[in-house]
Amino acid sequence: MSDGREEKPKKHEAVWLKINGSIDIGVIDVTASKAIGFPAGPIRLAEGLPGPKGYGLAHIDRDRASRLKDIGFEAVQACFVDVAANWEAAVCANETNKVVLVKKHRARVLQLVAQIFDGPNGHYWSATTIIIGRRIRPDEVIYQRIITAG
Repeated sequence: MSDGREEKPKKHEAVWLKINGSIDIGVIDVTASKAIGFPAGPIRLAEGLPGPKGYGLAHIDRDRASRLKDIGFEAVQACFVDVAANWEAAVCANETNKVVLVKKHRARVLQLVAQIFDGPNGHYWSATTIIIGRRIRPDEVIYQRIITAG
């Protein structure tokens, strides 16, 4: 019997968005995974659900789209791709099985909250939300990513 509330789908039932031809948009590699204490895996974005307890694109689009446009992103997906592919640091999240990936953008700091899941072909990270946040203190950083050209 249903009580009228929409139930969150299980992550293995999530509808993953294909961006630039792939559902894997970014990665937490083996080196980063050792530092943060979680398995390595690709970063993905689900269609998700809107609202305060939502996740994925529907949550980000509904709650943060106008603010992201104000800081230069044409679409929420563009912001997600930028942070997921080019994150610079990882900090602890306040919830179990989550990490916050951080990227500077102009005078702001974008924080992508990602949660680890065990899928049929290994681990993957699902984007829960993006926060336009405060600066991160150096003592909060658990991993600093070094990006090399080429």
